[in-house]
Amino acid sequence: MTLSRWISIGWVLIATILVVMSAMGGNATIVGGLLWLLWTAPVGLIWQFALYDRVLPILGTEATNWFGVVGVYAGAYLFWFSFIRGI
Repeated sequence: MTLSRWISIGWVLIATILVVMSAMGGNATIVGGLLWLLWTAPVGLIWQFALYDRVLPILGTEATNWFGVVGVYAGAYLFWFSFIRGI
């Protein structure tokens, strides 16, 4: 395996830990949510501060949250490991 493959696997593992952490409740939710925003930047920040409030009335709370997690997860991975790698 190449170094970039190991880095991408590590990125996915950390992102998964942060998603689980942000759903635990209590202080872990706050810390996990903030770290998730930083880890998935810029896609996570765009979703949370520009798109979330526009999608919420259309899909409802539960569907918007799931759509956001999956979309940010995939978008940030593609951004960091496809778009940036191609530059």
